[in-house]
Amino acid sequence: MRGVHPSDVGLYSGGQFACKDGSKTFHIDRFNDDYCDCVDGSDEPGTNACRNGKFYCKNYGHQAKTIYASFVDDGICDCCDGSDEWSGKVTCENSCLKLGEEKRKEAEKMAEAAKNGFETRISYIREASKRMKEWSEELHEQKEALPPVDKELEILEQRIEVAEKVEKEKRAAERAAMPEQPPVEDEVKPSEKQTTENVDFEREDEENMHDEATNDEDVEDHEKMESEEELDPEELGRRVASRWTTDEAAAGSSHDWDDDHSDEDADHEDEDYSQEDYDYDHDYDADDDGAYLDDANDLDGVDGGDDANDGSGFYLEDDEVDPVGAPRSLSVRALWTNTLDALKTLPSLVKKMLSSPSPATLVAEDSRGLDALKKEEKDLQRKKKQLEQRINELTQWLEADYGVEREFLPLKDKCFSTKVEKYTYEVCPFKDAKQKEGHGSTQLGKWSGFSDNYHGMSFTNGQHCWQGPNRSLKVKLACGEKEEVTKIEEPSRCEYVGVFVTPAACSASFVAHSLKVHEEAEAAAQLASMHEEL
Repeated sequence: MRGVHPSDVGLYSGGQFACKDGSKTFHIDRFNDDYCDCVDGSDEPGTNACRNGKFYCKNYGHQAKTIYASFVDDGICDCCDGSDEWSGKVTCENSCLKLGEEKRKEAEKMAEAAKNGFETRISYIREASKRMKEWSEELHEQKEALPPVDKELEILEQRIEVAEKVEKEKRAAERAAMPEQPPVEDEVKPSEKQTTENVDFEREDEENMHDEATNDEDVEDHEKMESEEELDPEELGRRVASRWTTDEAAAGSSHDWDDDHSDEDADHEDEDYSQEDYDYDHDYDADDDGAYLDDANDLDGVDGGDDANDGSGFYLEDDEVDPVGAPRSLSVRALWTNTLDALKTLPSLVKKMLSSPSPATLVAEDSRGLDALKKEEKDLQRKKKQLEQRINELTQWLEADYGVEREFLPLKDKCFSTKVEKYTYEVCPFKDAKQKEGHGSTQLGKWSGFSDNYHGMSFTNGQHCWQGPNRSLKVKLACGEKEEVTKIEEPSRCEYVGVFVTPAACSASFVAHSLKVHEEAEAAAQLASMHEEL
């Protein structure tokens, strides 16, 4: 029975047949008589008389199929066995065995790929489970590490607050207690200048008196010393310092004054003075207060008494006090000794003042601890930020959709590409898809999830298309032994479709389907072989 499906053979086996819709019954002679009697066209399955009729191709050795009755006897071979062109208008070669063999090999290959892909998928699922466990454990560790950091920061902030308060008070106290820094140059205060000047005059009087009593030749030296009174007080102070201290800077221009005397006279003068120092100190230890008055009166007599004041300000009235606070009755020698002791400490005092750290240095030293605390705080804040970022990242990864069994998780952070004409298309699951040309690229879309019950992927909201929509890409997933992008097309403007092969798509149901197709191809080959034998 030409064109009848094997399941409908029983309808036409008797002397009569009924239309499939049950509307009419006809004698068997009206079956395939090239005239349409049934409204549903069921009386003409082997001709093109009924437009709504169906023709069944047996295609022994290959895959059977059904075509519209209008394709029958149209001069085109639609069935591989040529049964649709039964009138002989054209001669159709039976290519079913050849096509069947190709189909069988393809089915075999697909079944093998599905089997291997399924095994890879199982490994993907194991890997996903392992990574999910690692992420979960790391997330737990990161969450546990965050509270101690918060606690450290809280304590550190309190320490910094206290340290800042202490430092502020410390600086205030230092500013209040810090003496004014002396100038670098050795300057003498006015009161010290006056004291030095008076002491210098006292010493000169004593030396002149001693020289007049022992040697008339010293009169000339006495006159030169009297000329010193015309020098300014600052110069006199430097000369005094140069005689009784080792500070060469204090000597200044007094070195020129010493050059006017010969070395022999200077040595003689020092020897005389030292002897008198001894005698006088010896007398000082033995005398009482009356000795001070006698010494003072003797000196006044030598200099011409109270009326012999030369205007230097050293000689005072009875009720006055000298510049260093000593009464007039105090011995000039004792006054000079005290002043000399004070001058001897001057170099060490100046050195100490110059070596003292500046207020800026003290503040810098005191603030080193606070700076360390602030650096520690900055490090802890950076650590906390990193912990929080990692926690958010791990949380997102753990909550993401990676398939029914998380079989697509191993594709994360990977990209796959293919070249179509002048463009290179790149697909990155869970991220985005791009179209590249040279050094430039166009984003086709961002990851928006799976589609068609995990049989596809969607990338949407890509770069805007001029006078069109935002670009998008829909990828159909196919089972295979390895990942590859096999097809990219643009059926509509700025709307792309493609095929992505991956073992993750090799589900158990797909493996079963591929095995069934392979079995059918094997069965068809065997049937064709048996048909030829008959």
